[in-house]
Amino acid sequence: MRGLVDEAGQGLDGVRRGAALVEQLLRLARYEASEGTLPRDRFDLAACVAQCVARATLLADAHNIDLGLERLDSADAHGVSIDMAVLIDNLLDNAIRYTAPGGQVDVSLIVEPGVARIDVTDTGPGVDEASLPRLFDRFYRARPHESSGTGLGLAIAKLIANRHSADLSLRNRRDRSGLIASLTVPLA
Repeated sequence: MRGLVDEAGQGLDGVRRGAALVEQLLRLARYEASEGTLPRDRFDLAACVAQCVARATLLADAHNIDLGLERLDSADAHGVSIDMAVLIDNLLDNAIRYTAPGGQVDVSLIVEPGVARIDVTDTGPGVDEASLPRLFDRFYRARPHESSGTGLGLAIAKLIANRHSADLSLRNRRDRSGLIASLTVPLA
């Protein structure tokens, strides 16, 4: 009986992975098809970041990750708030999934002259320096591969950043293991 339960659980996991892949492929195709047609609506970037962190709390709790909002300056941006939320959700999802239980993910929104910078900093394993430039490639997954995922989240995030005239970069932490995803968005 236990074998049947294990097989059913594995089958359900496979269905979930397949559905996630299809959803991400559709999202990628939609963003590519609408390239250059970004509405210039003004939205509250700080509220967007706060909502994304709140949504990620369940995933962080399930992985025993300490998720914190370190700083949240007031900032408005132009673009599509739902798309920006997808980008931030992807950054948070990656940080949480690649950080070991008991680790930490911190988020900051810092206003600088003319821009807002969102940093998602984790205590995960970091990435081999040679792999960093490839992380935005479709289906590319740097080691370790133990985490589930499609290899499309960062490619989608990069498309959204480009559509918002924002700069998205990834770098290894210098003070310890981990990665810092930085998104620099022009202020409205």
